[in-house]
Amino acid sequence: PMKYGHDKEKVFMLIRKLVLENRNIDPTQTIEEIFDKKYDKDKYNTEYSASWADIKKASSNPLCTIGAHTISHRNLSLLQEDEARKEINESKKKIESNINKCVNHIAYPFGGEHECGDREFLLAKQAGFHLGLTTKWGCTFNSHSKNILSLPRIHMTDKINWNKLQLQILKRTYYNSRMS
Repeated sequence: PMKYGHDKEKVFMLIRKLVLENRNIDPTQTIEEIFDKKYDKDKYNTEYSASWADIKKASSNPLCTIGAHTISHRNLSLLQEDEARKEINESKKKIESNINKCVNHIAYPFGGEHECGDREFLLAKQAGFHLGLTTKWGCTFNSHSKNILSLPRIHMTDKINWNKLQLQILKRTYYNSRMS
């Protein structure tokens, strides 16, 4: 077992690289292969993941919005268009059927400029999503209203430096207000 966070991060980055670079890899199958079929997916899903009942309960809170991702978390840009469409559409349908509500938001797997682009944004729109989140860093501004299916976001982690974050937000807000 890996005791240290940096070891876990190295393994995560290795798996991430494999998934990003290979269109035929299903991330869950890859994990099972890495752990030589000793990885008990059901145990970890039950122990560490929210159940549909948990998600449905959270969705009833007016301060909580449930969004979609995809079915298997594959890099959409590497998939054929029909495969990417299926990943997006099936995820939306599955969540909606489990929480009995419309799902209008999507966060793209990996979400960087090489993993999602115009095609993926169009597929999300065709699936009925109203808003999409990438992993591109940034604040949202009025100018984003033209590209609401490709919004940036700010990643909140335990490593965040609050002073630097505040400074970045102020700089970007000032810069954007000067460009408008």
